[in-house]
Amino acid sequence: MTDKFLTIKLIVFPIVLALLIAQFNFSKLNFWSSIAAVFAVIIITMIYSFFSQLPTEKTAIIIYSLILGYIIPAALIFLNSNNNLTLSSYVLVFLACFPAVVSIFNVLLSHRIIMHNSPANAEEVESLRRDLIMFSTAYVISFFAVAGAVLFAFLPWTTLLLVAALPPVFNNVIKFISRPFILATANLAMRNYWMMAIAMLLGLTFGILIRR
Repeated sequence: MTDKFLTIKLIVFPIVLALLIAQFNFSKLNFWSSIAAVFAVIIITMIYSFFSQLPTEKTAIIIYSLILGYIIPAALIFLNSNNNLTLSSYVLVFLACFPAVVSIFNVLLSHRIIMHNSPANAEEVESLRRDLIMFSTAYVISFFAVAGAVLFAFLPWTTLLLVAALPPVFNNVIKFISRPFILATANLAMRNYWMMAIAMLLGLTFGILIRR
């Protein structure tokens, strides 16, 4: 993966998501603490981007996606919670942040599929089939995760706007599955990342405005 700015792009969704979740649940952000934390995350991410390679092994991709999509947002939400998060709250944070985890995971997984497979050996590689199934089903699971967070009032009902992103997302999934060996199709996962992010963040913003 040659895009040195990819990690910086991937951190945008989870950071903004975390701040909006904190605003919705706790009504007021610890502004300067949040700014300092976000600045620190961006600096560390930039350093990592220029001096380290993004993961290509599946286990490493999962860990990396959890750190960017869940651990960092959970830390930001905790920072704004005034120590008011319980164990069950962290489960709800995970459900709420799952679309970010999935979006990051699938961007990296798409690059892994392209790097580790080719048309010549596609029929012989069982892992390719599993990767493509994982790539396509993760988006559906993310919607149900958000629905679970809405059910427990951790997210506003307006975040179900995420369902509006599913048709174009799955259109890109179908395109990727049909041509998984071409580098250009990896960009489809990045498009899905932004579509999931925009739908989720707009839904959260509407929920915060309606609550006021």
